[in-house]
Amino acid sequence: MKRAKMLMCLDKAAIVSDAESKIDYYHDPWRLCTVTQVEELKILLCMFPIWASGIIFAAVYA
Repeated sequence: MKRAKMLMCLDKAAIVSDAESKIDYYHDPWRLCTVTQVEELKILLCMFPIWASGIIFAAVYA
């Protein structure tokens, strides 16, 4: 739960602001992410420490 609060700043990538809605920037996929993309990125970032420790173990084992 604590990690989810730390990554809440990424939620801004899926919010359409008033300025963007007036000039039709929300149709451009480079300017706006879907909620699914943001949540998947959060999952990947939470899994990164596990992956990094596995790489270190594999390097030492080899």
